[in-house]
Amino acid sequence: MVNLFPRSLAVAALLSAAPLTAQAGDGHDHDGLFAKAALDRLEWTSSKGVAALHWEGKASLGGDEDKAVLLSRGTMAEDGDFDSAEVQVLWSHAISDFFDVRTGVRGDLAPDPERTAWVFGISGLAPYWIETSASLFVGTRGDVGVRLEADTDLALTTRLILQPSLELNATSKDDRQRESYGGLTSLEGGLRLRYEVTPTVAPYVGVSWERALGETNGRGDSHRHDDETTSLLVGLKLMF
Repeated sequence: MVNLFPRSLAVAALLSAAPLTAQAGDGHDHDGLFAKAALDRLEWTSSKGVAALHWEGKASLGGDEDKAVLLSRGTMAEDGDFDSAEVQVLWSHAISDFFDVRTGVRGDLAPDPERTAWVFGISGLAPYWIETSASLFVGTRGDVGVRLEADTDLALTTRLILQPSLELNATSKDDRQRESYGGLTSLEGGLRLRYEVTPTVAPYVGVSWERALGETNGRGDSHRHDDETTSLLVGLKLMF
């Protein structure tokens, strides 16, 4: 029964995203509610001759203080299999002008086996205009995971933007089926240079780097990932 829940969550998330995107496009306030949607990253990556498609998107519906938030991210290999696919359905509450607390549920649809976790987190704008996010994931197996994210936009011109990013992941328990081991698991960095053709459309190029950490380092299955990879990328950012 538990394994069916992430798939049901994904269906609900996709159904929720449709009205959010439709309302976001008209730019109007609907009875005090604002709808927004963005595809922050839709990119092709290439490392050692192996290509993959990566996406990260979000949608929200609500006011300045409280809103429903949908997050999705994942990677599809060139053979069509999903290396990862994650959906989060959250409720967000503003605790200051710059930070929100969030709680909800996360469903990992890939890789097998599927996982479900409760989410508790905080996100917002730190000093020096750094977008930050800290998330705590409490899984149904009794495991606890942590994800820390940070990125910022550096305006080189009015249209040319350089975006450095960093992400750190950790978990409390071994998950041998997913080749993840307790402690720090991965560190990811990226540098993307985008050109804002319009305020809503921005193609970009860049480079990303990922390294497995702790006990996870050195135990990677070569058909899924290397312990350290550097990838070139080309992508598109869209705002609705």
